[in-house]
Amino acid sequence: MVKRALRLLVADDVAGPSRSDSARLRRWAQAAMAEFPPSGGVDIVLVDDAAIRELNVRYRGIDQPTDVLSFDLGDAAPAATGAPAGEIYISVDRARAQASELDVPLLEELGRLMIHGLLHLAGRDHPTPAELESMEADTERLLAGD
Repeated sequence: MVKRALRLLVADDVAGPSRSDSARLRRWAQAAMAEFPPSGGVDIVLVDDAAIRELNVRYRGIDQPTDVLSFDLGDAAPAATGAPAGEIYISVDRARAQASELDVPLLEELGRLMIHGLLHLAGRDHPTPAELESMEADTERLLAGD
């Protein structure tokens, strides 16, 4: 099994997870990356609604915050440079609101969004309800495996 580089980054204006929560997020990410390998290393960046809204406008033309964005950097990030092959941005604000709506811990919702983003980097998508259901099932299975 090839171990992919993984960095968990937190924007300056966002309260980051505790050391134990960071370790749990990393375990979930490594499990997802082992089963659904991306093309290389991945940076996971925790941001606020303002930052993710800016990214959503710039790259998707949607002027509102979203919960998670995945960017496959592909050939733009050659492995020799140590640059990641993908980036995942997660809005902690959105995750907090969704965790409250779902009545789950914030850490669980952050893990759910992170795994969803990793599945996208591994080439998965959900243009149909069946494909979304499949991705959600894989996400929940990986979360339960911790």
